[in-house]
Amino acid sequence: LSVLQGKLTVSNCLQNRSIGSNQVQVLPLMQNKVTRHPQIKVKDMAILSRRPELAELENHVRTNQWHAVGLQLHLEENDLVAIEREYRGDIASCRRSMFDLWLKTFPEASRKQLFDCLKSKAVAEIHMAEQYRECICRQLSQKPTPSYY
Repeated sequence: LSVLQGKLTVSNCLQNRSIGSNQVQVLPLMQNKVTRHPQIKVKDMAILSRRPELAELENHVRTNQWHAVGLQLHLEENDLVAIEREYRGDIASCRRSMFDLWLKTFPEASRKQLFDCLKSKAVAEIHMAEQYRECICRQLSQKPTPSYY
């Protein structure tokens, strides 16, 4: 338990601590948007929470680790094996088919899920994840919002 810039901060643990004469129970921090991605702006989080389009994924996420990405996005191993067999290991085609399957299988698919997947230990495409986030947030925050008369 420490005080940082006038705010109480806690470590990711469950314990009882005494502060002065008061007993304080410290609960585990939930892994939420603020604690996991403190560098991401609120407006960017709104963009990341939206569903990506297949063309966007093809243009910005060119990882060779499409199989690991598919597993992290909760696709079935046998579906990924079928994709690899169908495209005979052509990485770009396998990756496109995997993203297409993800978008069709999970209607709630979001850019943030992909961002977290790319940054995961299993995939470890941290630089690509940051580039994807920055590019998408920059592009979509610059788009004019349609006005209706």
